Amino acid sequence: MNVGAPQGLSLSTVIFLIWMAPIITKMEEALKNKWLIWDLELPSYVDYLHRGVSIWDRITAKGINMGPILDVADKICNRIAAKNHLPLEE
Repeated sequence: MNVGAPQGLSLSTVIFLIWMAPIITKMEEALKNKWLIWDLELPSYVDYLHRGVSIWDRITAKGINMGPILDVADKICNRIAAKNHLPLEE
C-alpha cells in the first residue's frame, strides 16, 4: 500500500512537520529526562530527522562522553518511532 504525499510536493513537508512534531518532542523529552541535560535536542530539517544529538551549552557539551548518549538516543528514538509506527531508515 502506498501512503503519503509524493516527494517534492510542497504539501508533503507541511504534513511531515505536523505529524512529526509531537513524535520528535517525545524523543527529546525522553532523552532530557534520561540524561538530565535540558538544552539537548534532536536536529531536524523540513522532512529530515538527523539521528544524532545536539547539546547547545558548550560547557555542558565539553564534559560529556557522547558515545553512551548516542547509544541511548538511538534506542529511545527507535522505541518511540516503533510505538508511533514511524519507519526509520538506517
